[in-house]
Amino acid sequence: MSKSVAHAYRLISILSLDVVAGSVICALFFIKVMHTEVNYSLVPLALTVWIIYTADHLLDARRIGHAASSPRHLFHQRHFTRLVMAVSIALLLDLLSLALVSRAVLMGGMFLAFLVMLLMVMQRALPWLREIVVSVLYTCGVLLPSIAQARTVYTIAHSLLFIQFSLVALTNLLVLSWLDRESDFKDGLTSFTLIAGKRMSQVMIWTSFTLCMVLTLAQIYYNTLTWPALVVGAMEIVLMLIYAGNQRPDRLLVQRMIGDGVFILPLLYLVW
Repeated sequence: MSKSVAHAYRLISILSLDVVAGSVICALFFIKVMHTEVNYSLVPLALTVWIIYTADHLLDARRIGHAASSPRHLFHQRHFTRLVMAVSIALLLDLLSLALVSRAVLMGGMFLAFLVMLLMVMQRALPWLREIVVSVLYTCGVLLPSIAQARTVYTIAHSLLFIQFSLVALTNLLVLSWLDRESDFKDGLTSFTLIAGKRMSQVMIWTSFTLCMVLTLAQIYYNTLTWPALVVGAMEIVLMLIYAGNQRPDRLLVQRMIGDGVFILPLLYLVW
């Protein structure tokens, strides 16, 4: 990989654009699973994901009273004003894009918006719940475009797949919290790993992985949604390889980019 390509992808990761791409790809993944038509709700989904992630990074960057230890927060510190303007423009476009979505998706989106605001309040009182709640909200947001207008019979297999995906989202957040523990500690930020401690964090990561693998094997055994379940299971395995791998300081940024980029894997199912 050339230096220019590596630099470009690094910037994409810092700006959370890979997270946005992953959310849209995962939404398309579930649209295919649920036999739903592709709809305009993907536009507000992409904008909302970027707004939430960027706003969260900006708040963290402002909270740090010195030059941030992590490249992501340092970038948001240096370009704070420009990014605030970009978020404001994205928020305006997000509101305008709501005119394109169906009533069912709009009502679901309003409910999710309420949950996001509730999360922001809960985060102050119960910061250790952040990763769990965010994983559920992320899953609901990705599922909204497909579930709101599904044209297939809803089964237990679908519920298991949704739970399986939420476990991937949870493992992702826990592993990234684990990778960022040193920089978060230096910058005075809170995370699940710093609050719960290393031992409990390890237990949570392995528990999430085990449950996800059990659900994957159950789908394979009963031959229900086998291929989608295998794709989601592969996402979980990639995250665990990152967690179990050699975590050297010079590799953390790459490992984090892979962790965020794991949600692009469902693209394999879309082009199958």
